[in-house]
Amino acid sequence: MSTLYQALVRYADDHQLLARPYYADLRALWQLDLNADGSLASRHLTAIDAEPDKNGNPGKVPGRIFSSPTMKRTSGIAAILGADGLDYVLGWHEPVPDDPAAEAKARADSAARHAAWADLMRAWAASPLAAEDAAPQAVARFLDDGVRHVERPAKWGAKDRVRIRVNGHPVTDSASAAAFWAQHVEAKKTSDRRGFCLVCSRYATLVATLPQSVKGTLIPDGHTSGVAPISINEAVYGFDLRKGLGQVPVCVACAQAIPVALENLLASTSHTHRTPRSATTWWIEGTAPIDFWSWETPASDSDVRELIHRIAAGSGTDEAEQLDHFHALTLEANGPRLVVRDWTHMPLTELQDNILGWFRDTRIVPLWPNGREYQSLGLMALSTGRHEAKANQYRYLSDKAGRHPHRVTETLREVALQGRPLPRDIAAHVLQRIIADQNVDDPRAALLQLFLTRSTAKGTDMPGLDPTNQDPSYLLGRLMAVYENMQYAAATASGGDAPNATFADKFMAGAITSPILILTSGAKQAQGWRAKLRRANRSYFFDQTIDSIASLLEQTRPAPTRATIEEQASFLLGYHHQRASDNHARQAARSAKAAAAEDTAAENTDNTASDDDKS
Repeated sequence: MSTLYQALVRYADDHQLLARPYYADLRALWQLDLNADGSLASRHLTAIDAEPDKNGNPGKVPGRIFSSPTMKRTSGIAAILGADGLDYVLGWHEPVPDDPAAEAKARADSAARHAAWADLMRAWAASPLAAEDAAPQAVARFLDDGVRHVERPAKWGAKDRVRIRVNGHPVTDSASAAAFWAQHVEAKKTSDRRGFCLVCSRYATLVATLPQSVKGTLIPDGHTSGVAPISINEAVYGFDLRKGLGQVPVCVACAQAIPVALENLLASTSHTHRTPRSATTWWIEGTAPIDFWSWETPASDSDVRELIHRIAAGSGTDEAEQLDHFHALTLEANGPRLVVRDWTHMPLTELQDNILGWFRDTRIVPLWPNGREYQSLGLMALSTGRHEAKANQYRYLSDKAGRHPHRVTETLREVALQGRPLPRDIAAHVLQRIIADQNVDDPRAALLQLFLTRSTAKGTDMPGLDPTNQDPSYLLGRLMAVYENMQYAAATASGGDAPNATFADKFMAGAITSPILILTSGAKQAQGWRAKLRRANRSYFFDQTIDSIASLLEQTRPAPTRATIEEQASFLLGYHHQRASDNHARQAARSAKAAAAEDTAAENTDNTASDDDKS
């Protein structure tokens, strides 16, 4: 068993992410071109064109992403090698009109930043590493006299990143840049202490602070300056009122690897999924190929069946698979601090078993014949919120008026990946939403099915109607569906209009918490409906179904007057199962009738053709 940070260090090593330590993908807006002798190739800054989109159209975000030196800087002055803001590289500041004091302060700050950047570049040029590297020498000569000759563009910002090129080649890619930058960062960020690293357990030089942070845009609500995986920047956050990583010993190598691995994972669209509150990323430690998100967002039932077949056929048969390990990490940000909400790690074979269990326990016969048996995790998360009847859709997770449970997507993902029961508070919330919205559809029924299947008071694990289930709550849910169908059939039997409010509309809210209401209220109203249907010779199906349910009710315990959460879920599941069964039966009858009509028409056509031949 390993820790999270040990797994991230191994990921960085396996994917060779530390070939150039303390480099990251950063956006540059401007380019400054120098000749080999340090003179300006052009006095103008060149605006870097936006990256075109996937269709080849001009991009909307200015500048482009380049691999550049980086270092976490929270306050004070800290220059970045080769590519930095215009305030550092050229000493420019944005004017502050009508405020002489603020203008003087801005000018002094930019001058101090430029002086620090110039000192860094000259130190690089004077280092033994750069003895045969022409790029830093050219920049050093430029700093002697060239800065004042650069002309300012019409629109610019002091924080705009500018990259330097010598003879068309970025100085950050020169022969000695990476090695010098690594030495510089480690000199600033490491402490004078040596000890055992908590991550790798090796005796090595320890860092005082992490040299890099994770890009803030990769995590919802992340700080623009970055998010620190380990942060003790004030005494109140540390043990014994000490700031820094004195009580969290991390060596230089691990301090490099952890933020680089996190940023690499979070930047991958195929390995990361975001909600309004969090980002979940995953990886496989091993060689087994797997598309993790295919199980969470299946395009169709056939895709799910293919995935189930592929997992079931391969699970436990490949020796290499037994050694592969799966990791899923859910992160949030509290400003500049990283919050680890969940870390799932398990053998890949265990993950496969849990995914198979998830599909088995959430499979539901759809309410309508063209529906889906397997609901996506995202749709089930949406279904825990408010349902808008007019639009027939759920409020978005980001909508505060949606009334979704906190972190519901992350909770459902943990349930799926770890094979856990659905939490009772989620089930109770879904029941409350059904009462409020008067809507029981496939994703909500799938959640109730999951809850009952995995709860201690185990309910039905059938995806559709179970005619042998003797649970009184389940039977009364079926009976409510029959009464609702019966009311509609009676109202339209002689060409009448459908009722404005169905039996379920009137009694569902009360019957969910007290299912016995169906026996008392439903039986009285059903007498009138049954009489109309008998006059129209359409009562046989309803009589048979009601009698079969009644006979099962007589054999079981009394109906609950005050239902538990499990009994409420069972009631609604019986209601959904009966409705789905009736809808599918009607569709099958229509299809059979249409097929018979086609056969009759074809037979009549053949007979007509035969009579014509005889004549």
